[in-house]
Amino acid sequence: MSRYTGPSWKVSRRLGFSLSGTGKELS
Repeated sequence: MSRYTGPSWKVSRRLGFSLSGTGKELS
């Protein structure tokens, strides 16, 4: 679920970092 290669990868990144808490998606 961490692999978002779709058009909503940008939004996913924001939500992903929030869900991860540590900002793994931001890295």
